[in-house]
Amino acid sequence: MPVNKLKTMWQLVEELLLVEKQRIANEIAFYPPPIPACDAQFNYLLEQRAEIAEALWQWRQLAAAAAVEEVEGFLTAVSCISPHTRTALLASLN
Repeated sequence: MPVNKLKTMWQLVEELLLVEKQRIANEIAFYPPPIPACDAQFNYLLEQRAEIAEALWQWRQLAAAAAVEEVEGFLTAVSCISPHTRTALLASLN
């Protein structure tokens, strides 16, 4: 894969992850009070927030290696990218 194409891919995935991170943060910030500990939806948002933070960390760690195989593995494993977007990103690697 050409370096420019891979760099564009890195930027696109990071942007997607950051947009999702902001969406989750906004949803948490504007969640209606009171927030009981047993609120399943709120707890799910907290799990998503932790997952997206981990995904961003992993993605940035992969940037150092920039191996196509690792990118494919990441895109396949992470659940915070929609299936449609994942399919398009994986197709663009080939």
